[in-house]
Amino acid sequence: MNKVSDDWDEDVLSQLLVELQQENVDISLSGFDDVDLKQMLGEIEIPNFDAGTSEDQGDLDVLSSKLVTCPHCKEEFEHD
Repeated sequence: MNKVSDDWDEDVLSQLLVELQQENVDISLSGFDDVDLKQMLGEIEIPNFDAGTSEDQGDLDVLSSKLVTCPHCKEEFEHD
């Protein structure tokens, strides 16, 4: 099971890691980082974000002034 030619079989890999962990094998030596290991073991879930549209982002070619709020008086000022 390697990732040279294609994607991992994530179900098989997750099951193998669980079995190794149950046998007290240090799976941190597997070469995967902590986030990947936690995700494969089901300890965390990384959301799959959908791609945004140009309407979501606005017009990126136009710089508009921004409103800045004063932390003391809470009044908003326009800042270029």
